[in-house]
Amino acid sequence: MKLNAAKCEVTFFSKSTGEAKWFPSIAIRGTPLTYNKTPTFLGIVFDRTLSFGPQVEAVRKKVGGKCNLLAVVASKEWGWKRE
Repeated sequence: MKLNAAKCEVTFFSKSTGEAKWFPSIAIRGTPLTYNKTPTFLGIVFDRTLSFGPQVEAVRKKVGGKCNLLAVVASKEWGWKRE
């Protein structure tokens, strides 16, 4: 198996807050891998303590404006006309 250090990242997960501050230093053929404290895998943003705070924040930013638009359209008394 050939590994490409430019495409690889390293991260560390721990439920202990003391351990979560530690980060590993791993190298492939002398090239150090970049450390990513919030990696994204299959659309889910992970963080070091697996609290999913960054995932919730990313979804909130993505959905925030769309929910406001739906609230304006859904209201009968104010906002845009349904026509």
